[in-house]
Amino acid sequence: AEAVRRTGETGKPCKIQFYPIQLGGNLWRQYSLIFDEWEVKVQINEIVKTSQTPIPGTALKKNRLGVAKLPFPLKARTNEIDWMNSSIRKLRHLLKGPDAPPGPVKPSTLDILSGTQFEMKLENDGKIFFNWLPWHRTWSHSYVLGILLSIPVFLIAFLSGLYNWWIYGLAAILGFTVHITEDMTGHIGGSLLWPIHKTRSEGFEMFKASDPRTNFSINYTAILLILWNVDMYSIQIIPIPWWQYWTTFWLVPLGIYFWFVGKKKQELRLQDKMEQQEEPDGTGDLVVD
Repeated sequence: AEAVRRTGETGKPCKIQFYPIQLGGNLWRQYSLIFDEWEVKVQINEIVKTSQTPIPGTALKKNRLGVAKLPFPLKARTNEIDWMNSSIRKLRHLLKGPDAPPGPVKPSTLDILSGTQFEMKLENDGKIFFNWLPWHRTWSHSYVLGILLSIPVFLIAFLSGLYNWWIYGLAAILGFTVHITEDMTGHIGGSLLWPIHKTRSEGFEMFKASDPRTNFSINYTAILLILWNVDMYSIQIIPIPWWQYWTTFWLVPLGIYFWFVGKKKQELRLQDKMEQQEEPDGTGDLVVD
């Protein structure tokens, strides 16, 4: 609330860092930040382990909730966009359709490791834009930086007299570029043209970084691609054509995996709903109880 007030009155951006509450080597007190347009709530939850597994019965019996009114309204999406973000939004709309209507700032749960950071920025509509992790994916996620870092690779390969020396620099550029482009499928983009243009873009908002299905499927696909390329350009011991290889080792396994995970998540949702109805104690719950 103080950061919002300071930002609204001075017009200067204000960053605020939230730290975890560590109780021991493997114990942390979890808490949630729940935002409305004109107020913020802090709810103290259970003690959790470093695996983020809550310990039942450790929630506070009273004084779990703190509420602070905000002198300026919050919003989750900025209206002040430059040409880059305008282009990203248009492409995102082509890929996944129109954005959902602007809602409140999403709640955030803190428990282990280093916590999280937010930046408050006053915009010309009088509202405070709530920017999550303002330092994340800035200069390090730049296509221009990838090109600059590949120049020494080109030079070393050329001066060493390596056959097809240009391939080494190209591989460096492609690896860097694929990483940035993959990250663009999430909710946070990157400073794609840093240092020429330093603004961090939005992402395409197709996946969430915390979704294990996305992380596993991409890593698994990369491993299969590496094995196929190594075999194709060296010993060639894979005895099946490419379409059979990708059907057998990629399409079928991932189809089974997604079906199994989807079914398991549905069962867990039903189980959690039943447990909350039987004994609603607010375990990891972002709805204020």
